[in-house]
Amino acid sequence: MFNRQVDTPKSESRDYDQFFTKPSSARQNQYELIRAIIVDKISIPEASARFGYKVSTTYSLLRDFKSGKIDLFPIVTRGPAQRRTIQDVQDKIIKYRKCNLSTTEIETKLKEHNIQISARTIERILKEAGYVKLKRRTNSERGVGKKRQSIPKGCNSSDSKN
Repeated sequence: MFNRQVDTPKSESRDYDQFFTKPSSARQNQYELIRAIIVDKISIPEASARFGYKVSTTYSLLRDFKSGKIDLFPIVTRGPAQRRTIQDVQDKIIKYRKCNLSTTEIETKLKEHNIQISARTIERILKEAGYVKLKRRTNSERGVGKKRQSIPKGCNSSDSKN
């Protein structure tokens, strides 16, 4: 039988017993050791030999497990639940977009105020706020001259301090 995604033969005779009898991680090995002793009622010397532990280490693991000092199923922590960009900076980004500035122009304006933030992050913040990408504009629409770029009305640097 073939795996259709990668056109490689599937292993139909995979030995799943080895997954439990010869664990690949130390935490799983400890779990299987303690489980064998408590659930399967295997003697401590026999279980220690099977899973590669000294008898004294096995007693220590059992003691720590019973007292709650080791957690065989640790909770995996995930990344931050909310955006790491502070609300003040997000407000500035939205304010600049209301002045019809593009993402790169917003990035430049923020750098002038010593705020380092990527254009991609600015795009994400704007998208979450419900803004769509600006359509391409001509230089005259953007207010760009040959030598300098002027700021659209209502978006001067004194407004950005609010």
